[in-house]
Amino acid sequence: VDTDVDAAGGTAQRLLEVLQMPLRAAGLDVAAHASIGLRVAVDGDTPQQLMRDADIALFAAKSAGKNRFETFDPEMGERATRRLTLKADLRDAWRRSEISVLYQPIVHIETGLLRGAEALVRWTHPQFGTVSPVEFIPLAEETGVIVSLGLAILKEACRNAVTWCATSSFSYISVNVSPVQLAADGFLEAVDRVLHETGLAPAQLLLEVTEGVLLANFDAAVRVLQALRDRGIRTAIDDFGTGYSSLSYAQHLPVDLVKIDRAFTLEVESASSVIPAIMQIAAVLGVGVVAEGIENPGLAAALLALGCDLGQGYLYSPPVPAASLAEIISIGPIAAVGTPRAPSEPIRRSPSHERPAETGPSDLPSSLALPNDTRVRDVLP
Repeated sequence: VDTDVDAAGGTAQRLLEVLQMPLRAAGLDVAAHASIGLRVAVDGDTPQQLMRDADIALFAAKSAGKNRFETFDPEMGERATRRLTLKADLRDAWRRSEISVLYQPIVHIETGLLRGAEALVRWTHPQFGTVSPVEFIPLAEETGVIVSLGLAILKEACRNAVTWCATSSFSYISVNVSPVQLAADGFLEAVDRVLHETGLAPAQLLLEVTEGVLLANFDAAVRVLQALRDRGIRTAIDDFGTGYSSLSYAQHLPVDLVKIDRAFTLEVESASSVIPAIMQIAAVLGVGVVAEGIENPGLAAALLALGCDLGQGYLYSPPVPAASLAEIISIGPIAAVGTPRAPSEPIRRSPSHERPAETGPSDLPSSLALPNDTRVRDVLP
């Protein structure tokens, strides 16, 4: 049929409207929702090209929220090619040492003492360069690679943490866990093996989960989190307050700590800050709090005034390799709010690491040192 982009789009929109009209089935009104991908043919196109590109446009429509149509364009094809390449290369990225684990210190805000660190995963792709976790973690979840990759990262972080936990006040390593990992068969046994093989004490491991763990199966998530607690492993809700479930479900989760999202931290000094409410919720739940994204002394002081004792961010250090974190630990307290500092004394950052132009979300966590008969929750503020 001879047509143009506008006419095809108009037809697609009418189809969507018709499909949304409710149908009566078994005494119920049922509405169907659809997504449509369009590809306008030009001279030289083959049927295979047209179907491939229409399918790419269909995927774009679904990704944009469904119940809509999208028209194929060359950029869409480039994104699809990149996506397919990343999915294929992700399977062996860890084995090829393209994926690395960096660590960002978790600090006691008042004293500057290092309490732990969050492990963050980064991918340097041979073709595309640095790939953000925002892009590749969903691909790892979609393909199932996240299970083996997450296990490898957990083992690497725990292995490093054994050494760090034998020094000063450093007491735990924090590692992010995907909902896909949490729901995978054998997850608990895999964590047990990692702790056994690395020698890290259960109390020195903190596993971070996002509120997304509740979306799939809340009851199953609670069972796994409780099983982790029974083993002496602590858990935290990452980016607390950004999901729908904060108030309705948090009280039923067996977690030990909540992490304040960076977006909230940056607004802590504003009159509309939600952090006082988060602190109150945490107090009612009886859990600790860590603030992410602390970038200057003013934010640190404001958080401390609200009763938030632990934090992380570029004020203290960007994410750094394991060797650099070991150096930071050996130096001692950094950027303490409660300890006066000479006017000319700079806030000490990790050696030779400047903040990059863009930062990705947290991916994984850190460690601390305690006597064998002491639990982490007994000593953390």
